[in-house]
Amino acid sequence: MIFSPVVKVRAAECTGSYQTMSTNTSLLPTLSFAANPSSYQTMSTNTSIGPRADIIIRKYRVFDGVVQYRRWNKTQCEWADDDWINL
Repeated sequence: MIFSPVVKVRAAECTGSYQTMSTNTSLLPTLSFAANPSSYQTMSTNTSIGPRADIIIRKYRVFDGVVQYRRWNKTQCEWADDDWINL
C-alpha cells in the first residue's frame, strides 16, 4: 500500500499520532512518528552481509572447426580464463 499524506508535515511537528483528513478516513492508517531517533524500532532479520562467490558462465565458439569454451566472470565482467580451451 502506498500512502502519501494530504497535508505537508514537518519533522518537528510529527510527535505522537496523527491521521490525515480525507473523504474516507477509514481507509487511512494512523501513523506515528518519533521525534527522538533513539526510540525508532529496528527490524531484526536472520540475514547477514558476507562474501559471495562470483558467477562464472561458459562461452562457446567454433574456431577453425574446433569447439572451444572460455569462462566469463559475470560478477566482475571479465574473462576468468586467459585463453580459449578446446573441447
